[in-house]
Amino acid sequence: MQKKHLIFLLAAFAAAPVLAKPVVVKEAQLLGKWQCVDDNGTLRTFTFGSEQKVSAIVDANFPSPDDETLAYRVFADGTWTVNGGKIGLNIKTTDVQRQHSIAKIRTIPWRKVDKEMFAHLRNDIGDAIKLQMQIKKIGNDSLSVRMQGDRQDIACRKV
Repeated sequence: MQKKHLIFLLAAFAAAPVLAKPVVVKEAQLLGKWQCVDDNGTLRTFTFGSEQKVSAIVDANFPSPDDETLAYRVFADGTWTVNGGKIGLNIKTTDVQRQHSIAKIRTIPWRKVDKEMFAHLRNDIGDAIKLQMQIKKIGNDSLSVRMQGDRQDIACRKV
């Protein structure tokens, strides 16, 4: 008897993804500025414009054990497409800025990390990047997406 219940439950869970209705999005729903925060607190701002133009700003913070935080802002521009429930981004990094004061970094190892991190980020300026976001849910002013390669959904709100 228990074996029949187990088989039924396994079949029900296996069928669930097939029964789930995929999210279909229209371009007009995405137009505008969206702020997204991931589980690490990284803020991503996407502005989806007409003619498939997109700009993106990523604010990334890296705290140290000594209560010092390295903060960077990365700017990118490019194009976007939407196909069903997937957003394709074709972007290039245009600028990288420190959001912290170098003078306030107290430890030598953390200064070295900052120097290397900033150089690495700036090295990506001009490089083309293709990303894909799977839309999980969309409302008038809310959006839930999963970035390609990520395991967690990202919550976004229209601003």
